[in-house]
Amino acid sequence: MAGSERVRIGAPRGLVAVTAGVAAGWLALAWAASRGQLSALPPVALALAALTAWHGARLLRERVVLTPTGVHERRLSGAGTVIPWHHLRLITVAPGAVELLTRDGERRRPAALRGGLGVTPGRFAARVELLRSAVPEGEAVTVGTAGPSGGWNGRRLGALWAAVLVGTGVLTGAALRADAPWQADWWPGGEVLADVPDPCAVSEDAARALGTQWRQPPEPPPGGGDDGPETDLCAYDGDRGRLTVAFDRYPWRGSSAEAPADAAGAAYYAAGTFAMEAEEIAGATWHVSRDERGQEMWLLRSNVWATVRYHDYGPDEAPELPEDLDVELTALAEDVVRALG
Repeated sequence: MAGSERVRIGAPRGLVAVTAGVAAGWLALAWAASRGQLSALPPVALALAALTAWHGARLLRERVVLTPTGVHERRLSGAGTVIPWHHLRLITVAPGAVELLTRDGERRRPAALRGGLGVTPGRFAARVELLRSAVPEGEAVTVGTAGPSGGWNGRRLGALWAAVLVGTGVLTGAALRADAPWQADWWPGGEVLADVPDPCAVSEDAARALGTQWRQPPEPPPGGGDDGPETDLCAYDGDRGRLTVAFDRYPWRGSSAEAPADAAGAAYYAAGTFAMEAEEIAGATWHVSRDERGQEMWLLRSNVWATVRYHDYGPDEAPELPEDLDVELTALAEDVVRALG
């Protein structure tokens, strides 16, 4: 090293930028998971973002500068130390780091001279060579070489990457398993329905065939607070009978609540399907109840409970049902199956 030449040893700017991008990615994941009402993944993603940001800050601030006067080390806190060349006795290549031994017996391992995730064995060896070439002539400082167990090699780099990836995978996997986001209605390709078709559009042909006309339905009863379904209802009135089609959708209310499909199934089977006949219509299992006053049909499709009902409200003791009631309601059930997908 000649004159006032200074040699900086630290992380490449590209590595710092990549680390910042990874931290930003974890923050974005935490934000998206929070918006998706997950409970376990956001804190895990925030913790990983913080660890990545801390690592990035170390890469940005920790460095070693070699000058004709000595070894200047800058730490994460911003504090710096200088070891003059004449105070150094030996520079050794320890396992995964370069160790500086002073004449008074102090041992230092500057962070910028250690192995790490972004430090290839070639880059580590180049740093050792820079340190060796920086020792001024006339200074009795011995720079050692890496022995069989010293230095930074591919095995150590691979083991470090494996530990980081496995640890990250275990944490995120456990969080995903706890949250089960595939049970949410926003999960791509999932079976849980985020919305339902318009019941009036599905039932208008059947209503016309049964001689009924659309009427403004009453407000649906409360579904039971935060645990109840969201109901879409369409009703038609005729001279005597009334046709109603309803879709009760149990929405995703976060990973800490019951899964939508489980909530719908619990309500559906608790309502008394055991007393109804099971019929296969359009490849779906409907539960059907018939009596002298009409017919009611239920279908459970993931988190949606579909109801088709025709009831004669005439004052006569002997009701008059449409002759083709069963045919029309079966056709309507087929339309419901197709609409729900």
